[in-house]
Amino acid sequence: MSAVTAEQKPTASQGGQVEVKPAELEGAVRDLNDYVQNLQRSLQFNIDEDSGHTIIRVVDANTDEVIRQIPSEEVLALARHIRSMDEGEQGLFLQEKV
Repeated sequence: MSAVTAEQKPTASQGGQVEVKPAELEGAVRDLNDYVQNLQRSLQFNIDEDSGHTIIRVVDANTDEVIRQIPSEEVLALARHIRSMDEGEQGLFLQEKV
């Protein structure tokens, strides 16, 4: 990736903004795209049937191993538990008025 040169560093008079030439920006975007392609990762978007939440998974393209999932399985399990309690099961939370 391209490094920021001395003439690109922000100054107080610029209000902290960096002025970048269009050709430099195109080069930086190209470098980022090349880097991401070399990561051998893919993104998968799904909907959890129980909760309706969108699930995003980062998957290794070679092994199909899930590297990261948002939200995690633990968060989805907690959401399912809370939903089941909301539907009438008594558990951790009580649904009585004081």
